[in-house]
Amino acid sequence: MRSLREFPIVVMVLLCLAGLSPAAVRYCSTVVQIENATRNYIPGDEIVIAAGLYEMEAELQFRNGAVTMRGETGLRDDVILQGPGMNVDAGPRNIIHVYCDDVTIESLTVSECCWNGIQIHGENEPDRTVIRNVHTLNIGERHIKGSKGSIANAVHDVLIEDCLLEQNKVNTDGNYIGGIDCMVLKNPIIRNNEFRNIQGQTGEGRAAIFLWQGIVNPTVEGNVIYDCDRGIAMGNPSYTNPDNIVGGIVRNNFVSYANEINLELVATVDLKVYNNTLYGPSGSSYTRCVSMESFVTSGLELKNNLIHGDITDRGIPFVSANNITGTTADPSWFVDVASGELHLTELALAALDAGQALAEVPTDIDGGPRPAGDLPDIGADEYGSPIGDANYDGKVDGLDYNVWSLHYQQAGHWGDGNFNGDALVDGLDYNIWSLNYNFGTAGAGGQPVPEPAAALLLAAGVCAVTRRRRSRRSRP
Repeated sequence: MRSLREFPIVVMVLLCLAGLSPAAVRYCSTVVQIENATRNYIPGDEIVIAAGLYEMEAELQFRNGAVTMRGETGLRDDVILQGPGMNVDAGPRNIIHVYCDDVTIESLTVSECCWNGIQIHGENEPDRTVIRNVHTLNIGERHIKGSKGSIANAVHDVLIEDCLLEQNKVNTDGNYIGGIDCMVLKNPIIRNNEFRNIQGQTGEGRAAIFLWQGIVNPTVEGNVIYDCDRGIAMGNPSYTNPDNIVGGIVRNNFVSYANEINLELVATVDLKVYNNTLYGPSGSSYTRCVSMESFVTSGLELKNNLIHGDITDRGIPFVSANNITGTTADPSWFVDVASGELHLTELALAALDAGQALAEVPTDIDGGPRPAGDLPDIGADEYGSPIGDANYDGKVDGLDYNVWSLHYQQAGHWGDGNFNGDALVDGLDYNIWSLNYNFGTAGAGGQPVPEPAAALLLAAGVCAVTRRRRSRRSRP
C-alpha cells in the first residue's frame, strides 16, 4: 500500500529530474491572468478563459512551446479580447503573436486593433498553428497574418477553420487591410471560414484569403466570402517567381460581390481550381471575376466552376472544363444572391448534373456527398446534398424537420421541405428526411428520429425515393 501512495511523488520527482513539470489548466477571468498565463505557461498547458469582455493592455505572445488557448464555453462570442480600436494607433496594436510550434487558439473573439489580430511569425517557423472557431472583428491591417520566413524553412501544417472574419465599421487608414494574408507555408489548410465586409478606405483592400510567395500544396475549401474588396488571391502580381504557389487546390468556395476581383491567380504551378461558385456584380469585378497574371503560370486547371462574370486570362495558359461563365447564371439560380447565399435552386438547370466527376471533390461546400444525381453539379453546391437538408447548413436535423412541418401539404421546393421534387411537401418528403436524419451532426446515429402526428403521414414506407434529379428536369 505504501508503494501505491508514494507513486505520484515518484512521478513528480522524475519529472523534476527531467527538467519538466506536469501540464496544467490555467483558468483566467481577468486581463492580468490572461497576460501572465501566456508569459508563464509550460509546454502542454491549456489556457482557459472565462466568458467576458477583456480590454487588453499588452500583446499576447506565445513563445514557450505547445499550448492551447480557448474560451471556456466553446462559444466564440462569449470571450472577447479587445484592443483600443481598428482606427486607433495605440497599443496593443496586435492582439496575439505565435512564435513557437503547436499553438492552438480556439473559441474566442479577437477585435479592435489597428495592426494584426493574430500574427504567425514565419521567421520563427511556428509549425502546426491551429486557429479554430475564432471570430476576428474590425482589424486595421490583417485579421490573421503569416509573416515571411525563409523559403528554405517554411512554416508547416497551419490550419485555419470554422472562423468568422468580418468588419462592421469603416477603415479610415487606407487600403492596407485584408483577411488571411500568409507567406512561406507548406501544406496549409484554410477551410469552412466566413469572411464579410473586409474593405479598405477606398475599396482597394487586399483579399479575404491572400496566399503568396513560398506557398506549397495549399488547400482552400468550403469558405464563404461576401462583400470584401477581393475574394481569394493565390499569388501577388508583385511576386512572380515560380516558387510563388506550387501545387494545391481551391475547391467548393462561395465568393460574391468582391469590389475588385473574386479570384486572382498569379504565378501558380500545378494549381487546381475546382467547383467554386463566384458571383461578380456589374463593374470591374464582373469583367475580372477571375483574373490571371504572369506567364510563369503552368499546369493551372479550372473545372466545374460556376462563374457569374468573365475570366481575364491575359493569354495565360490553363485547362478549362465544364465551367459556366458570363451572364448564363442569373440570380434565380441561387437562394439569395444579395446576402451571399449561393446554394443552388431548382432553376439552375444548366448547372445540375453538368459537371465532370473529379476524385478531388467527393463532397460539396456543406460536406454532403457529390454527386447527388448522375453527375456532379457545377459550382460549390451539390443541389440536393445532403438529402433532407432544407436550410442548407450541411446537416439533416430537427431544424429541417421544422421547415418540412411548416410547409406540409403545400406546394414548395427544396427549401420548403420538398425533397423529392414532386411539387408537394408531404409524407414522402418526411420519409426521405428521416432516412438521412443526423447526417453531418455530432450526434449522428445517437438520437431517435422525431415523428410527426400519424395524420400527417399520407404515404409511409416509401424509401426508394431518395433523389429529386429526374423530376426537377421538368421544371420551367
